[in-house]
Amino acid sequence: MYDKNFWVMWKKWLLDIDKTEKEVAIKVGVLPNNLNRSINNCGISTKNLIKILASYGYTIAFVKKDKKA
Repeated sequence: MYDKNFWVMWKKWLLDIDKTEKEVAIKVGVLPNNLNRSINNCGISTKNLIKILASYGYTIAFVKKDKKA
């Protein structure tokens, strides 16, 4: 399953932290190929995503969209 919105947010986040997927994978102890595959297939577990984001000082939040009239 491919989710372009997630992929775009991921790539923007990498630009914000000025890191490559390989650097992120190495920092959190994941093989770069496995991380890349997980991101591209939207198969990354919530646990791994939280671990990755937390290692750079980020967190995940649930935000409800406003209903448009």
